[in-house]
Amino acid sequence: MKTRYQITGTTRLNNLVRLFLDRQDLVKEQEPGIMSALADMEGMQLKMQQKAVLMQQPDVISIPFEEWKKKQYKIGDYIWIDITDE
Repeated sequence: MKTRYQITGTTRLNNLVRLFLDRQDLVKEQEPGIMSALADMEGMQLKMQQKAVLMQQPDVISIPFEEWKKKQYKIGDYIWIDITDE
């Protein structure tokens, strides 16, 4: 399954470059109205907590420096990553 990510930061570690990523959902959930939010306050609070944790602990991948040098990934760039289950 391919997932779209936006690069939010980079760090070089010897011969690797770490890319800090923010997952970009192509289909956004509809923002709940006031009435549905009041009806499901616990669910809304849980979603907000999960979103806060993801912002504090972004997804990270490491790629070889040579590959980074070819592509020159920058903050704000979008990449697609193919995630497979084994």
